[in-house]
Amino acid sequence: YGKIPLLMKSKPAARVPKREPPKNPLLTRWKTPFNLPPFDKIEPRHFKPALEVAFRTHLAEIKAISSNPAKPSFANTILALEKSGSDLDRVAGVFFNLESANSTPELQAIAREMSPRFAKHETQISLDQKLFRRVDDLYQRRDKLDLTDEQRRVLERHHLSFVRAGAKLSS
Repeated sequence: YGKIPLLMKSKPAARVPKREPPKNPLLTRWKTPFNLPPFDKIEPRHFKPALEVAFRTHLAEIKAISSNPAKPSFANTILALEKSGSDLDRVAGVFFNLESANSTPELQAIAREMSPRFAKHETQISLDQKLFRRVDDLYQRRDKLDLTDEQRRVLERHHLSFVRAGAKLSS
C-alpha cells in the first residue's frame, strides 16, 4: 500500500472537459410560443455581447450586398438590404423594449454605451459608397425595371435615406 505502480505514473492525468459558458439566449433561436424572447433567461450582461455579434453579422451581410459582382437588381440589392440585420433587429428590439418598459440602472448604462455604437453602425452603412452605387443604379433605372408599386416605393425610400445621410456628397 502507499506505492503508486510505475504504469500509473506514466499515464497523463485525465483531462477534465472545460464547461462551455452558458449560451447567450439572445443569440439562439427561441423555441417559445409565438417566438417570444425567453425573458426568464435574459440577463443584462447578455446584451452587449449579443449586440456586438449582431453588428458584425449585419456588416458582413452589407458587405456581401455591396461587393456582389452581379448587376444590381431589386432582389440582390434592395430585397437583400431589407432582409439584412435581422439578428440586430431582434436583439435591439428586445433590449430597447426592456430598457423603456422596465429600465434599470444597468440597462440605462448599456443604452448610454451602445447608443454611439448604433449611430456609428448606421452611418457606416449609410455612407457605404459601393452599396449606394448599387441603390443609385437601380433608382436611375427604376422606370425601366418591372417593379410593383410597393417595390418602387421601397427603392425610392432607400435611395432617399442614403441621399439624406450624405451619400451623394463629395468627400
